[in-house]
Amino acid sequence: MKKFYSINIHDDFTNILKIEQKKGILHIVEDHFIDFHETTEFLKNKKNFYIIINVEEAIDDIATVPSIIKKDAVLKSYLISKFKDTLTTKHLLLNYREISEDTKEEKTTYKVDAIAYKDYVEKLDIIENWLEIKSATINKFALLNLTRECYKNVSKSGYISIHSHKNILTVLAIDEDNNLIFERTSTVSINPQDLLNNSIIDETNQTIAYITQQFRHIKFTQLLMSGSLTLDDILAEQLMLSANMPVAVLYPNTFIKGLIDEEPQHYIAALGGCFVDKKEQFLPPKIFSLRSYHKFILGISLFSALLFFLTTLNTFDKYSDYSDALDQYESIKTKLLRTVKNTDTYPLPELQKSWEHLENAEKFLSAHPEDIIIKFKPLIDLTKQKMYSFKSQETTSTIFQLEFSKKFQTLGELHNFEKIFLKEFHTINAKKEFLYSDKTNYSTMTFSVTITQAETKKPQQNTRRRRR
Repeated sequence: MKKFYSINIHDDFTNILKIEQKKGILHIVEDHFIDFHETTEFLKNKKNFYIIINVEEAIDDIATVPSIIKKDAVLKSYLISKFKDTLTTKHLLLNYREISEDTKEEKTTYKVDAIAYKDYVEKLDIIENWLEIKSATINKFALLNLTRECYKNVSKSGYISIHSHKNILTVLAIDEDNNLIFERTSTVSINPQDLLNNSIIDETNQTIAYITQQFRHIKFTQLLMSGSLTLDDILAEQLMLSANMPVAVLYPNTFIKGLIDEEPQHYIAALGGCFVDKKEQFLPPKIFSLRSYHKFILGISLFSALLFFLTTLNTFDKYSDYSDALDQYESIKTKLLRTVKNTDTYPLPELQKSWEHLENAEKFLSAHPEDIIIKFKPLIDLTKQKMYSFKSQETTSTIFQLEFSKKFQTLGELHNFEKIFLKEFHTINAKKEFLYSDKTNYSTMTFSVTITQAETKKPQQNTRRRRR
């Protein structure tokens, strides 16, 4: 639910509406008429302001500018220089929009609205916190936008909106595209004895006649009334007859709730301020500066909050990792203490004896004696070895000896076996690693051979620390 205040500022009083927006419908919660000088205190600590300010002097004109001027700052300076003598002050607050462009003449036509900066800002200063100003404009644009909101121009023709408040008469001419093409605000002298308010009728008829004469290319088919005009049936009838077009009353009852009967006619400007388009607002540079500064501070705050969040998240992750590591350490420590407690402890002499046994076994295994036996498999397949010995010494040499023996019945069998055995040995001993010692006894027909390893240097052992 959106809550905001629509504030219509006059010279000596202020009209304030507190509005709540629910599902596209504006609900008037409170309405106040308060003294101008009490407005600041009333709006203190409140937020979201839509401002409408009554101004006595305003420029509503057409200006032709060379097409080469495109930059906003240069264009504003050029327009101010053209209208600087129209108002009593040279300090103007501009609002303009492009109407057409003549490419042949290289000129662009703009619809220009301007007001005196000082008078406008003096009234705006009753708002203490300008950062809460969401919209600020003058009466005619509030009336224009409420007219657009109430009247859906399905006929696509021009129409005229008339509003009266006390003796102030405002007439707007709007084309078929809903663009404001003419505006006139005049003060009408009302004679209390004039029951028909002929002065208002005359002023209105003259203005309508000027509009239809000035904008002949537009067909105006509807006259819309608002304000005190709508409270006088006779006046409305006179206008309808004299204007020679249908007359209707602006009554925003389809999208505004909380006001009954003729009450909306007393708040036309305040209600219209809720619908003013950005291009029809008058916002002093200070408001844009405050908004930029606020966005910058908000951006810095969001960045700081994000940085703090990421830092906190990273710290939490590190803490979580540390906590997990600490839990793991405690678990391992507990298991280790349990293992130490349940492990048998041996005396030092027994441990020393085991250590020496392991060293001897390591010396034997480091020489790989099984690998040597594998080399002699072809000989072992011929006859099983009689004896195998292997000895590792502290010196740089090793002692290896393998004996084969087999008895035969005839010398022929012995001779043939000896030939085969010797052939296989030469194949194995291609690198001359082994020595062959023949001890065969031919008288007893016994084959006997001793094979020893040629002297080699022991491979250097890696130094190992003694286990405790």
